Amino acid sequence: MNRLLQRQIKRTLGKEFDLETLPENIQDLLRHVDTSYDEFNKEHALLDNMLEISSSELTQVNRLLKKENIEKITLLEKKFRTMFDRASDGIAIIKDHRFTECNASIANMFGYELDKFLGINVFRLMPTTQPNGRSSVREMVRMLKKAAERMITFEWVHTKSSGDEFWVEITLSPMEINQEKFLYGTWRDISDRKKVEQEIKELNATLASKVKREVEKNREKDKQLMRQSRLAQMGEMMSMIAHQWRQPLAAISATSATIELKASFNRLTDDVAMEKAQNISNYAQHLSATIDDFRNFFKPDKAKKEITYDELVRSVLGIIEVPITTQNIQLHLDLNCHKGFRSYPNELKQVVLNLVKNAEDALHEKAVKEPYIKITTYPKEGRHILEVSDNGEGIPEEIIESVFDPYFSTKKAKDGTGLGLYMSKMIIEEHCGGELSVYNSGDGAVFKISLEGSG
Repeated sequence: MNRLLQRQIKRTLGKEFDLETLPENIQDLLRHVDTSYDEFNKEHALLDNMLEISSSELTQVNRLLKKENIEKITLLEKKFRTMFDRASDGIAIIKDHRFTECNASIANMFGYELDKFLGINVFRLMPTTQPNGRSSVREMVRMLKKAAERMITFEWVHTKSSGDEFWVEITLSPMEINQEKFLYGTWRDISDRKKVEQEIKELNATLASKVKREVEKNREKDKQLMRQSRLAQMGEMMSMIAHQWRQPLAAISATSATIELKASFNRLTDDVAMEKAQNISNYAQHLSATIDDFRNFFKPDKAKKEITYDELVRSVLGIIEVPITTQNIQLHLDLNCHKGFRSYPNELKQVVLNLVKNAEDALHEKAVKEPYIKITTYPKEGRHILEVSDNGEGIPEEIIESVFDPYFSTKKAKDGTGLGLYMSKMIIEEHCGGELSVYNSGDGAVFKISLEGSG
C-alpha cells in the first residue's frame, strides 16, 4: 500500500492502529484506492512532463514567429521604401512648414539634390502671388490649416531652384504617429496639362469668334436667299396679276366699247350709262383690291396674329384661283380645321402659295390628264395641319430628301431658282415654329404644314 495513504489512515485512526486488523472488505477497498492513487500519480507525472515539453515548444514557436514577423516587416518596409523612392510623383512629409522626409522625385521636381531639399521651408518654394493675384503665403497658410483637419487637393504654382515657375497638383492629408502630428503630401507636375488647357482655352476663344463670324455670314446668306426667293415670287406674282387683271380689263374695255357704240347711235340712255358706269367702277374696285392683296402679301408681319386656315386658304385663292382654273386644273378643298391660332399670316400665305405653284408646275411638266390640286386641313393631337397635294405622280424617292435643300430644283425647264421650298421650310420651322415635310401618296406629292395649336 502506498506510504502516503498509510500515513493518512494512521493520522486519522491513531499511530498504534494496525491496518491488518481491519475487515477484509475494508482492506480490499483500501488496496483498490491505493491502486487508483498510483495510477493518478503516474498520469499526473506524465501531464507535467507534457506541459514542460509544450512550454518549450511554445517558446520555440514564439521565437520563430517573432523572427518571421521581423523579416516580413523588414521586407514590407523595403517594398514601401522602394515605392516611395521610385514614385514618379513627389512624396513628402511636412512638419512645422518644412520638408522633413521626401523622395527623390519631389527634389528633382524642384531642381534640388535630395539632401539639400530636406529641411527647406515650403514658403521658400513659391512666387509672391498666385495666378489669381492672391498672396502665395496667405493662401498656403490657409491650405495647410485645412489639411490639418482633412485631406485636400488643390492646384498651385511653385518656383524651382532656378526661379522658373511651374504648376503642380498637391494632395495633403493629416497623419499622427506616436502622438506626433504632421502632413503627408503628394506633388504632381501638371505644367503640360495646364499648357494644353490654356491652348484649348485660346482655341475656344478663337473658335467662338470664328463661329460667330460664320453665323453672321450664314445669316447674311439667308437674307440674300430670302431676297432672291422674294424676287422670284414677285416675278410669279406679276404673272398672276396679269391673269387676275385680264378679265376685269377686258370687261372694262367691252363696257367702254358698248357705251361708245350706243352713244354713236344716240341710243345711250341715262339708265344704260349709269349701269355701265357702275360696272366699270366695280371692275376698277376689283383691280384696286387685287393690288392691295398683292401689296399686303409681301408685307412682313412684325407680330403674331390670330388666324384660321379657312381665312388663309381664302386669301391665297383670291390671288391664285383664276390663273389655275383657267388652265383647266381643278381645285379641291377639304377644310376641317376651323379653330384659330396665332402665327404670321403673310408668311404662311407665301408658303401655301409657293406649294400650290409647285403643284401647278408639276402638273404641267407631267402633262397630267384631269389634273387637280387639293388643299386639306384638319386638327391632329393638338396641332393644326394643312396639306397641299396633287396627282402629278409624286417626287422620285432618291431625291425626295433633297427637295428642301437650297438651290435644289426638280423643274426641267431650268427656270426654277431652287429657293422656294428651302425658304418655305425656313419660314415654317424657324419663324413660325412649325414643321414642313413631304411624302408621296398614291397619286402624287403631299406637302404637309404642321403648326402648334396654341400658336
